[in-house]
Amino acid sequence: MKRLPDIIGIGAEKCGTGWLQFALQHHPMIKVGLNEVHFFNNGDYFKGMEFYRSKLPNTTKNELCMEKTPGYFNFGTPETPARIISQLPNVKLWLVLCNPTLRTFSDFVHETALGSIKFRGSFDNYVNKFVREARIKFSKTDEDNFETISDAWHKRMGDSHILTRGIYYHSLKRWLKYFSLDQLFVVSGEELQYNSGAVVEKLQDFLGIPRMILPDDFVKNPDTGLYCIRPTSVADSKVKYAPMNCYTATAHGRAKGRTRSNSTSFVPNPNSLKILDTFFKPYNDMLFEFIGRKLW
Repeated sequence: MKRLPDIIGIGAEKCGTGWLQFALQHHPMIKVGLNEVHFFNNGDYFKGMEFYRSKLPNTTKNELCMEKTPGYFNFGTPETPARIISQLPNVKLWLVLCNPTLRTFSDFVHETALGSIKFRGSFDNYVNKFVREARIKFSKTDEDNFETISDAWHKRMGDSHILTRGIYYHSLKRWLKYFSLDQLFVVSGEELQYNSGAVVEKLQDFLGIPRMILPDDFVKNPDTGLYCIRPTSVADSKVKYAPMNCYTATAHGRAKGRTRSNSTSFVPNPNSLKILDTFFKPYNDMLFEFIGRKLW
C-alpha cells in the first residue's frame, strides 16, 4: 500500500543526500522512493495529499516510507517547512550540510555538466563575480530580509544560487521555526564522507529503528577513496558478504562523486577556495553557534 512518508531527506544539494539515501535503502525497514518528488516546494502541493501519496513507494505496515528532495531545504519556496509540518506533524527529517566552499565548487561543476548554468566563464571567474556582488548585497542585510534579497537576486540571476545555497544558517533558522532538533537530524557531510558507518548508525538511532546497517558494512573503494556498501549476514555460523555496491559510478544516469573522488580530474584553484572560505566564515560561525556544534 502507499502511505505518506515517515522520513524526509530535505537537503542540502551536493552534500551527499543521494549517497545517504542509497545507504538507508539497504535497511530492511526503510522503503525509499528513488525519485525526488518536489511536492512541497512547487505547484504540485495544490494537487493535494492524495496526489503526493501516489508518488511514494508501496510499503508494508512494518516498513517506514522515505522520500528525499534536496531542494526542500534551500531558498525558493519559503512556505515549505510550514507545509510539511501542517500535513506531516510527526515526520522525521534528515539534513546533510557540508563545507559550503566545496559545495559551491561541486555545484558549479554539476550545473556546468548539465548545461543548466547561464554563466560563461571559469570557476575562478564565477567566484570573483558572485562573491563580490554577494558582499555588496548582504553587507547591510539583517536576518529578517536575507532570504528576500537572496530570492530577488536569484530571480534576476539564476546562477547566484550556486553560491547562496551554501549560506545554511538562514535556511536552517527558517526550518527550526517549525521543527525542533529532536525532529530534524543534522548530518555533517564531511563526517558522512570519511566515517559513513558512524553517521548511519546515529541516524538509525534517531529514526528509532534497529541498527541493521553497521560500520563493518562500509568498505572504502581504493580507486575513489569513497565508501561503498557490502552488507554482511551470518548463516550457519559463517559470515557472508554481499557484493560491494557503490553509488559513485552513476545514479539516475548522472555521474556521482565528480569532485570528491581521489581520481577526479576537477581540481579548483586554491585562491578561489580561499575567497570562498573567507566569504562563508561568518555564516558558518553563526550556524555552528546556532546548532551547538561544529560540522567541518
